[in-house]
Amino acid sequence: MIESHENILDGCYENKVNKALNYFWFGSVIYMVNTCFLNSTLYSYYITQGLQILGFLLFIPASLKLIKWKFDNNYLRLVFTIYFLWSLSIIIRGFQFEYEFIKTMLINPMQGIFMYFAPFVLLFPKKISYYKKTFTSVVILSIFFIFYVMMFYRVLIWGFGGRLLSTGAIEGFATLGFASGFILLTYLYHSGKKNIFALFVIILLFLLAAIRARRGLMLMTVTILLTSYIIFYFTNKERLLKILLSLFLIIFMFIYGKEVYSSNSNGLFGLITGRIDEDTRTGVEEYFYRDMDFKDWIIGKGINGQYYCPGIEEQTGNFTVNRSVIETGYLQIVLKGGLVSLGLYILILIPAIFKGLFYSNNLLSKAAAIWILLFIIYLYPTTINGFIINYLLIWISVGICYDSGIREKTDEQIKAELALNG
Repeated sequence: MIESHENILDGCYENKVNKALNYFWFGSVIYMVNTCFLNSTLYSYYITQGLQILGFLLFIPASLKLIKWKFDNNYLRLVFTIYFLWSLSIIIRGFQFEYEFIKTMLINPMQGIFMYFAPFVLLFPKKISYYKKTFTSVVILSIFFIFYVMMFYRVLIWGFGGRLLSTGAIEGFATLGFASGFILLTYLYHSGKKNIFALFVIILLFLLAAIRARRGLMLMTVTILLTSYIIFYFTNKERLLKILLSLFLIIFMFIYGKEVYSSNSNGLFGLITGRIDEDTRTGVEEYFYRDMDFKDWIIGKGINGQYYCPGIEEQTGNFTVNRSVIETGYLQIVLKGGLVSLGLYILILIPAIFKGLFYSNNLLSKAAAIWILLFIIYLYPTTINGFIINYLLIWISVGICYDSGIREKTDEQIKAELALNG
């Protein structure tokens, strides 16, 4: 009788968690598929902002129901608590009770307030079947990525509307599609169709990045493809097939890439040819270094932190005097929260990488560690922190890597649990 009562309670808890997760991911997807238009004029601001409001009205209450201040690792409890308190200090410093500022805090995923609460997905219930919803959300966002590419292909491929519009479009849409790389890293748990779809998304993203000469995004897509291939090579038992497929792909990509590049060197790919040696970052960084004093380097300038950087043309066509964004990820963290914020961030991520890579029995934990490692590398070529799926996956991966129960599971056990309705 007691056992039956416990099963009923467990079932009620499961239903509540699943319902809250559904609302969280549904609201997050709505929010993300509209925030990707933030740096472009491709879509109505009123429509996107209205949908963003709907999104966070769904995921905020769901998050409050899912977050449990419970840690299995004492080190993580200590460092994450300090990190959270420091993040609160960043929000408090520079916060303004003005309409435009508060609106920016709510609708801007890369500079707004939700970025500082994204790490709380680490405290969501950790059960393998729940991650099925994460994978589903990644696929849905990737579908939207393809839809937007088809809808705005003239802007992305031919540059209609000018360089700034096409740059804002590809960088915005990439926040939806790049998470397919996490599907590739965990290919073992997905169907062949889903893996092929994820591969297509990443290759398409690479081609668009090459056409628009987004070198940081090209680096990201190439490294995720290479890492995924290495994982596939060493975990797949069909060795002869792997060798033949590898040779075929290398020869095909070399011949095809050479031919396409040669025939388009003055056309689509002329942009990347012209920018290959161009340094667009040093000037901005020099202004950043000049503006930051000792205190700023240590504690940052707060959530509204800016640095003097005149003459940079923004998506609106206006030229800046003070900027709140710097395209180098680790400097962006320093701008807002100083070296203290960056140090705490790294202190959480590095042990997670070691635990996931070297003290785990399954691909999920190792893939999570690799995802974290790659995004530490990506801190230089791009700004990665924000309420976007890629950043949420970092903190979900941290939760996986610190959880000894997940790390001890076998791939067969994980496959079985993911097969359950979650």
